[in-house]
Amino acid sequence: MLVPTNSAPVLTASVSTSVCKNCQDSARRTGYRSYVTVYLQIQNAIDFVEHHLADISCERAATAANMSVRCFYNYFEALTGYTYGGYVRKRRLSEAARRLHESEARVIVVALECGYESPESFSRAFRAEFGMSPVQSRQCRQALRLTDRITIVEEQGMEVIVRDLARMRVVSYVGYSPGPEDKAHDRIWAWAKRSGYIDRPHRNFGHDTDANGEGYGNVGNRDNYGYKVMVTVDDGLSTTDIDEDLRVEIIEPGRFVVTGVEGDVRNDWTFIPQGWSRLRSEAERRGYALKTDGRCMEEKLEPSVPGHLRLDLYMEIE
Repeated sequence: MLVPTNSAPVLTASVSTSVCKNCQDSARRTGYRSYVTVYLQIQNAIDFVEHHLADISCERAATAANMSVRCFYNYFEALTGYTYGGYVRKRRLSEAARRLHESEARVIVVALECGYESPESFSRAFRAEFGMSPVQSRQCRQALRLTDRITIVEEQGMEVIVRDLARMRVVSYVGYSPGPEDKAHDRIWAWAKRSGYIDRPHRNFGHDTDANGEGYGNVGNRDNYGYKVMVTVDDGLSTTDIDEDLRVEIIEPGRFVVTGVEGDVRNDWTFIPQGWSRLRSEAERRGYALKTDGRCMEEKLEPSVPGHLRLDLYMEIE
């Protein structure tokens, strides 16, 4: 992928490339140049869930995020730390606990308002979460450990947002020209499928390298560079569980400005450098200090139209 001038390694992350109808509708409205990041997609789903806690399915939440269900499951857990079902359950019970403490509503009324079909099912779930029954909780008024609403993105409607990325453990592979990106992605995904990591919450990063697999190389020369792809793994993965041509590495934490782009690279790839230019200009306009030799990242997302390329672009700041 293209790198802005004087930048450091470009990283790429990839998920499922299936397409949902709502994504296609969104793309038509934006002329295939969507600025929406994956963070805003998940935030839109969270906001929708919060307004429909009593009656919400994963399919409806995925639609609110403009994602396929599989992609939504993956990114919801990857970005929030909760499975989708776990988050909904904890939020329902937390809101129920608040209502029990703050009102005199009958337990059955609170149960129905929070999406439970009977007092019995509500009581079982409540006890499993908090270690006491709803009646006991109301009587003793003991402080409970509640799960608050998650906010991933506060900059609603902004073309550029700021994100902090945590430390990530990854398995990596470097592909070389010609077609280094395809080679690297194919090799990593072959391992991820065989090992089962394809079915776990994951993100897939990468960056350009020189012909020796070091640094980020001369990306202006498409015949003389490599590409490193890295898929996130948990700390329980042993180095004996990977093939000899793969490596275990660490992506260090950092703060980034982020924007989204989408287009058909078969006909016009200029939306990518235009996105980088917009990202740099907006970062400078807002007064963010771009990090010297900072990393630049591309995160490959679910496209809104078959054959399109959709990316979130990252640029590291101080």
